[in-house]
Amino acid sequence: FLKKLCNFPKRAQTARTLHVTIFRTHMIQLLILLTLLQANFESDFGSLTVGDKISKEFAVKYLDADERFYGTYVSYITFMKPQLGDQFRTLIFKESTGTCLSQFLVTFNSKGELVSKLKIMSQCDHDGARPVYVSWSYELNNTERLLNIDRTTETVADKSIIGDDGFLIDGNSFHEVETTSETQFETYSISETGEVKRNE
Repeated sequence: FLKKLCNFPKRAQTARTLHVTIFRTHMIQLLILLTLLQANFESDFGSLTVGDKISKEFAVKYLDADERFYGTYVSYITFMKPQLGDQFRTLIFKESTGTCLSQFLVTFNSKGELVSKLKIMSQCDHDGARPVYVSWSYELNNTERLLNIDRTTETVADKSIIGDDGFLIDGNSFHEVETTSETQFETYSISETGEVKRNE
């Protein structure tokens, strides 16, 4: 009995050593996997070129695009900035649906995970029977990681020609009547990790 009791600390030490070894092995495997993921993303991101169409594979893998609906619009890269932050990558791309042209700013972490996605520009064909037209434009300050978005709302000045259904009456057209415009300015900050948040 005393011999078994004396051997117990050795068995406990051996078990602890085994657990530590297994834990370290799992950590090494995890680090290898993360390194491979980062390498794959850096390779995929590095292969992008301004003016190119975004591939279906990239859109589904990194932009949360639905594979069933990809192709409904055409996406082209308009801006890339790997140097905007050490911990993230920035991409601006435009989408054309045939009636609207929009641009989005997206940021990824080093593993290729989507951090933020923000619509920053929109210009659509306007139905002349509608009394309101809204358009967006943006300006990106790379040095200070600031994003300025201007949202301009143009509205028919004469409210008497707007019907109860919200459309212009008596054959009036938005493009031919007097309008007023109002611009709302929004500023967003891009953090060191790629998070895009609106400044209050």
